[in-house]
Amino acid sequence: MIGAARPEDRAGLLDAMFDLERAEVAARVEKGALPEGALAAHDYVNDVFVR
Repeated sequence: MIGAARPEDRAGLLDAMFDLERAEVAARVEKGALPEGALAAHDYVNDVFVR
C-alpha cells in the first residue's frame, strides 16, 4: 500500500492508518488533504490488525 503510493502521499497514508481517528481521516479526504485511498487504508489496518 505504502510502496505503491506516490512519495508525496506516503506520510499522509501512514498518519491515516496509524495516528488519526476514522472521522478525521474522512474529513481530510473530503477536503483533499489526504489521498482518496487513505480512508480505505485506515479501515483495512484497523479492521484487520486491531482486533
